[in-house]
Amino acid sequence: MGVRQPPAIFGSPSSKEPSLVSYDFQIPRPPTMNPLARSTYLDTVIPALSYLQLCVQNYDVVQLYDINIASEHFFARFLSVTHQCHLTDLNTITGTHPGIDLGDAAIGTCFQITSDARKAKVAKTLEKYEKFNLWNTYPHLRVMIIGARRGNYEGLKLTNGGIFDVSKDIIGIPNLAKLIKTLDTPKLQRLDLIVRTEMPAFAQITSTQGHTDLRALEEYRSYFDRRALLDPWYAEYNYKGFGEALTDLIELLNNGTVRDQPVTKKRCKISDRQVRMELASISEQLAKLRQLFTVHIRSGEINIAANTCNFTNPMTALTFDTLRRVILADMNSLMARFGLQQIV
Repeated sequence: MGVRQPPAIFGSPSSKEPSLVSYDFQIPRPPTMNPLARSTYLDTVIPALSYLQLCVQNYDVVQLYDINIASEHFFARFLSVTHQCHLTDLNTITGTHPGIDLGDAAIGTCFQITSDARKAKVAKTLEKYEKFNLWNTYPHLRVMIIGARRGNYEGLKLTNGGIFDVSKDIIGIPNLAKLIKTLDTPKLQRLDLIVRTEMPAFAQITSTQGHTDLRALEEYRSYFDRRALLDPWYAEYNYKGFGEALTDLIELLNNGTVRDQPVTKKRCKISDRQVRMELASISEQLAKLRQLFTVHIRSGEINIAANTCNFTNPMTALTFDTLRRVILADMNSLMARFGLQQIV
């Protein structure tokens, strides 16, 4: 078995790792001298933590834990800013460090990074911390939960030595967000840079969600300008590709993505109400065309494996062509209104 690659959240934004989270973030990249930079940085950094939390939860559900490991490097940089220290990823030094993941020996602080918020998990961390006498090097222990605190942690404490306060040192994403809001602007700028450097997929998502209506329509146009919509049915030569094209276009309008890769903002985020309504109609027409296609696959008239088509009713091809012409006519009407080139 090959080595599994790091998840897309910490890798290239073009990664093919499956996407399981909502992309409903609208954060424009801040100009260098933005007079409201503090607000802009907060609007980037805090949603990034929420995005990370959702990714980790979704990957945990399907038992893919690589993202938890990859997040340790991210949090080493991130928590170094929020907690004014210089954390090192201890697992890169020892392979698997017992009890804790990040540490700064100079000031004696350490973190365990986990997505498991159960009391039993925190208790196990405390047990290992004391078993290996980690308090000698790192007298202050904290647990960073990639999620929210859960339930009651009453009774958890260190007995042999070290500092650990269950009310302050078990930190969930909401607790971290509250702390971030108290930081000064230069620290927020550093956190913003860390997010954009370590989470390029998130950075790409947020940049596409900041598209203007015109930019979004330009992106839509580029994907609608394809043979699957332009060619008459008798000229269709790739039936599997036709079906995939319809799925791509529906996903583009509804989610702003194509095959899980961010392209632009989704149609419901378009500012112009009339344009939103017209795009909704186009999405419905695409769905009808895909439904018609699916019906004839199930009937056996379209054979994807053999790449053949033999309609029982000769008028069926005309139905396909009529639906395609309606979709293109509606899209071209939008293009004309915004001064964009027609799709022909």
